Amino acid sequence: VIAVLLPLSAGAEVILRSKCSLNPGKTLASVKDVFVEWRELFKKEGFGDYRIRLLIPHAAADARGGVFWIEGTSPDFERYGKAWHWWYTSPVAAAANASMMEVFTCDSTEVFRTGPSL
Repeated sequence: VIAVLLPLSAGAEVILRSKCSLNPGKTLASVKDVFVEWRELFKKEGFGDYRIRLLIPHAAADARGGVFWIEGTSPDFERYGKAWHWWYTSPVAAAANASMMEVFTCDSTEVFRTGPSL
């Protein structure tokens, strides 16, 4: 899908959303701790423009304890691709991912590009 969209909107912001659940014994504070480490790692590796935040449901079908979304944003598809290529090929990133998976598990991911403001 990205390959189809890339020529149409390479300069559009890219948003990745993953629906996740806390692993047994973990809390949102545990998630925050891994993301503090994650941000430092991404900055060190030159991906400080990739931002991340937690979306915690308030009035949603999944507004139950332990379910949250991760939203990552990148300024464009080029930066998004470079960041994810590094994430999937770097031993340092693999170790960070393993630490994250000790805290939470994600069961679905969606990738969006931003459109014009309405």
